[in-house]
Amino acid sequence: MATYKDKITKTRIEKLTVGDKLWDLELSGFHVFKQKTKTSFYYKYRINEKQALASLGAFGTISIDDAKDKARKYFLLASDGIDPVQYLKYQAEELRKKTEKEQYSIADAYKDWELHFKPKLKTSSLSEWTLYGRYVEPVFADRPLIDIRPEEINAFHASIEKPYSANRSIKIMKKLYSVARRFEKFEGNEPFIALELNPERKRRRHLTGDEPKRLYQVLESYKDRGEEEFKARCCVLLYLLTSARKKEWLDTPKEWVDLETGILSLPDTKNNEPDEKILPVAAIDILIELFERHPNSPWVFPSPRKIGFPLENIKRHWNIIRQEADIKDIRLHDLRRTFASIALSSDISLDQIGEILNHKNVNTTKGYAYLINDKKRIATEHVAENIMALLTEE
Repeated sequence: MATYKDKITKTRIEKLTVGDKLWDLELSGFHVFKQKTKTSFYYKYRINEKQALASLGAFGTISIDDAKDKARKYFLLASDGIDPVQYLKYQAEELRKKTEKEQYSIADAYKDWELHFKPKLKTSSLSEWTLYGRYVEPVFADRPLIDIRPEEINAFHASIEKPYSANRSIKIMKKLYSVARRFEKFEGNEPFIALELNPERKRRRHLTGDEPKRLYQVLESYKDRGEEEFKARCCVLLYLLTSARKKEWLDTPKEWVDLETGILSLPDTKNNEPDEKILPVAAIDILIELFERHPNSPWVFPSPRKIGFPLENIKRHWNIIRQEADIKDIRLHDLRRTFASIALSSDISLDQIGEILNHKNVNTTKGYAYLINDKKRIATEHVAENIMALLTEE
C-alpha cells in the first residue's frame, strides 16, 4: 500500500498493487486507486474551502485520456466555485427531464389522468371519456405532446362526423395537455390555437303533445313482460315524477328512502352537495311495490345478475320503450327536462323549480328552509299530479 506521483500510463497502472495510489504529475488532484476488485480514476478537488472526491470511472471502462479530460472539466468548474459533481448531476437531471418531455405521449398523459384525476370524478362526468378510446387513442396515443401540430388537430376535429363528439374529443385532448403541464411534462404552446369548435345548440327536448300518453301506454304494457321490464318501467316513471338524475335512483339504497315522510335523502349529488327529493304519492306507490317485490335487497333497484349490487342501467329497456312509444330521440335526461317544462306550465316559479331540481342557487336563505321545503312538497306534488293526468288521460 503505497502512494506514487508519476505520469499516469497503462503500464504504470498495471504495476500497482492493492491499496496503491498513483497521482498524476501534470494535473493536480487526478489519480488512480488500486482496489481489490477494480482500479478506478478519481479527482480530488476543493470547493468552498472543503475537500471533495469525484469518481471518474473504472480503468478498462474509460480510457486514461477520457478520465483526464473529465478531471480537467472538474478542475475548471471548481476553479469557478462550482461543485462539479453537483453541477453534472443537475445537468443529467435536466437532460432526463428534457428527454422525458420529448417522449411524453398522449397515452402517458391519459395514464396520469387515470391515476390522479379519474378516481375523483363522478360517473356522470366520466361518460364523455369513452370518446378517448373511440377517437383520440387510435390517432394520437403514441404521439408525444410536443410533436402534435395545429394542422393535425384541425384535421382530427374535422374527421369526426358528429359535431358534439368532435368538440368533446378536443376537450379531452385539452385536459390531457393540462395534466401534462400539471406534472411538468409539457411546456410551450398547445396545438389548439387555430381550432374553431363546432357550434352547439343547447338541447331543449322534452315530452310534448301526446308523447306523455304514448310513453305511459308503453310503460303500462311493459310492466307485465317480466321482472326486469317491471323495474325499467318503475325507473322511468320515478325519473319523470321526481326529477332525479339517472344515477340518483339506480345507485340508491333503500335506507335513503323514507316512505313515511316521503323523502329521498341523497348525501351527495352532481353538485357535490346533499339533496332531499320530495316524493309525491305516485312515486311512493311505485316504491312500495318495488320494495315488496325485493324485500331482501338493500337496493331500490337490485341487479338481477350481481347479487348485492344495484342495477347498472336500463339502457336496453329504455331503447325498446322509446322505440315502441315513437319517441326515439328522447333521452332519459329529457324526462328531467320534461318535469321542469310541466312545472312551468303548472304555474310553478323558476326559483321553486330550481329548488326541486337541485340547481345551485346562491340566493337561497337557510333561515327560510322550512318554508322552501313546504313549497317544494306542494310544488312537487302538483307537478306529479299533472304528469299523471297527462299520462293517463283518455
